Amino acid sequence: MLRAPRSHVGLTHNEQYRRALELCEHLPFHRPWSLETFVAGVGVLVGTPITIGDLPDVLIAEGLTGLWIPAPLMHSIFVPAEADGEYREHLVAHELAHIAMAYFATESERREMRREVFARLAPQLPLTVIDHRDPPPMLCYARSEMMHPLEQRAEWLATLILCRASDIREPLYPASLPAPQRALLDRFAKMYGADRA
Repeated sequence: MLRAPRSHVGLTHNEQYRRALELCEHLPFHRPWSLETFVAGVGVLVGTPITIGDLPDVLIAEGLTGLWIPAPLMHSIFVPAEADGEYREHLVAHELAHIAMAYFATESERREMRREVFARLAPQLPLTVIDHRDPPPMLCYARSEMMHPLEQRAEWLATLILCRASDIREPLYPASLPAPQRALLDRFAKMYGADRA
């Protein structure tokens, strides 16, 4: 299992954090870090391409900071157009976390997710009806919903993704190394998969 970052020591008692840490182990991190490469890698992992677009102003006004719309042929993620840098990466990572959570979920977890989503969208529906319906799009709700377990897990997974990204942004060795030593270290890194981690 992936080790928790040093700054997260003491969080492993939190169930949502633990589950996010387990999921993070399966995600396709590559060196050098690129959000675009990571998004494409998650798309390959789940078997469906992922696009990123601008979140409409009307939804921003409603308090949403991100949105995921799943579809059989393409997943679409939307974040505010003005979001940039690490903030944009975090918003995208949060929506990618929802995609990964749905992909790795067991059938019973998917049923529970479906129930939780319908409980928000149509609380009057009985469980027997919900359990026989296809899940509606699982959206990223407004930040006021961050106390919901699914949102907490997605937020932890997004945080772990960015912690990992920060680690692999750092070079494996100083750029001042002579070319022969750099070539040798490159070969070792490839042998042990460090060039991909």
